[in-house]
Amino acid sequence: MEVHHSLGTSTDWIVMVIYFIAIMVFGSYFSKYNRTTTDFFFGGRRFAWWLITMSIVATGVGSHSFIKYSAKGFEAGFSSTMTYMNDWFFVPFFIFGWLPIIVYTKIRSIPEYFERRFSVLTRFFATFLLLLYMVGYVGIGFLT
Repeated sequence: MEVHHSLGTSTDWIVMVIYFIAIMVFGSYFSKYNRTTTDFFFGGRRFAWWLITMSIVATGVGSHSFIKYSAKGFEAGFSSTMTYMNDWFFVPFFIFGWLPIIVYTKIRSIPEYFERRFSVLTRFFATFLLLLYMVGYVGIGFLT
C-alpha cells in the first residue's frame, strides 16, 4: 500500500497565505512608528522590563507548545516533556538575570552582547549559529 504525504490541503494553503498577507499589512501599517532599531526591538524603551518579559514568555509559549508537548508525551511518555515542564526553573533566571542586562546595557541582540563581552569574531560566530538555528526552527515549523 502506497502512502502519499502531502504538505497540506488547499484550505491550509489559503489560510496560510491570508495569514501571511494580514501579518504583512499589520506590520507595514505599524512600521511607521519605528524610526530606529530601539523603537523596533524595545518599543522605544517606553515599557518596563517586567512587561517586556511577560511578552517574551507569551510569545515563546504559544498554542503550538501545548499541542507539541501533548503529542510528545503521548508518543514517548511523560518523561519526554520534562524540558518543557522545567521552564518554571529557568524562566526566573531569564527574567531576573538576562533581561535586566539587556535593558540596562541597551544592547539590541545576543550577538551584540557577545561582541561587547568577547570580540567581533565571537559576534560573527554567534550570529551564524543563531541564523542557522532560526532557519532550521522556522523550516521545521512550516513543515509540521
